[in-house]
Amino acid sequence: MRLQRIPIRSASILSLLAGQPIEGVSLEDDRGTYLPLQVGAYVAATRVFLPPPLKILVHVHAGAGFENASVIEALLNGAGWRMGGLPKRAAIIGHASLGELIANLVRRGQCAHAGLSPGSTAAPGNRSAGTGRK
Repeated sequence: MRLQRIPIRSASILSLLAGQPIEGVSLEDDRGTYLPLQVGAYVAATRVFLPPPLKILVHVHAGAGFENASVIEALLNGAGWRMGGLPKRAAIIGHASLGELIANLVRRGQCAHAGLSPGSTAAPGNRSAGTGRK
């Protein structure tokens, strides 16, 4: 019975937040123990209550080794932002690596998620981004 009430409570809180003057919400896997499909499901459920332009930020710690897959799953299910360190060595147990995420997204042709234009060879924020020049 208690487990059935948790989604209802979450839904009511998300509905309340949707009516507030906020930019979005942050979801965190603080121990890195959720499976990528679970992270994706949480993000998809959150997106139902918080439609764009409200943002969903994910912050995934390392733990069980799923951190990069979890971030990609979150992006595929409606998250628009992620927070973490460029290297994996961050916090005590580590974070999903922003560097690895960008490399994986570019490899899969998801340049918009990586903050790059198609054909770009530059890092986000670099003046030559989108020009194809180094």
